[in-house]
Amino acid sequence: LTAAPPGGGAPPPGGGVTPPPGETAAPDWVNHLVLALSGKDNSEKLRSTTLEFPKLKGPELPDPGERFGDWLHALGGVIADMAPSAASWFARVKASARSTFVVYGKSSPFEKAALHPVAVTDPLKESALANRVRMHMLLALPEQIQNDISTNRIVDVEHMLFKVMISYQPGGVEEKQALTKKLSEAKAASSAQDALNSLRRWERHKARAMELGIYLPDPRSNTLC
Repeated sequence: LTAAPPGGGAPPPGGGVTPPPGETAAPDWVNHLVLALSGKDNSEKLRSTTLEFPKLKGPELPDPGERFGDWLHALGGVIADMAPSAASWFARVKASARSTFVVYGKSSPFEKAALHPVAVTDPLKESALANRVRMHMLLALPEQIQNDISTNRIVDVEHMLFKVMISYQPGGVEEKQALTKKLSEAKAASSAQDALNSLRRWERHKARAMELGIYLPDPRSNTLC
């Protein structure tokens, strides 16, 4: 049992630093350091695996929103293997970035400049995971976005992901129009393999359209071969 500090009161959760009467509490990073040195650090242990985050090509190339969605899906699979709770952590990160991006689309230029996603990372349990993801994610981004993130000194994954969304505009008008066109039009297939590839692409576009809430055209109107 941890003894109560002089002056009464219960010790902080996990055995962190209790300030003397009249003084403010120690910052989270101080408590984290004390716990680590005392052998009571409750941060989650990362799996020692070789990581290779998928590369995201520049937003100037065709279908930026759709490519961002594919990249984010692949990224989630890699991050999920990093720690037992990494998948749930990244789900919270994506939700924070996405909700801020929705507000961004409805805001004035002045309001946009002040928008920041809500931080969802627990500094005592998930800081090591967040730091490792931030390092690998930055290297997976196009150079111009890397420079923008570094110049603006963005250090949290939530804000990094939000900045990438601004560049790629996932779920924007252009992506929705492009998806609707791809789902409605089909080219004649030259072979059975070509027809199979076309069906796979159509299913991929369909899944993305359902994510965005787009009305799906009748597939019976499409002829793939």
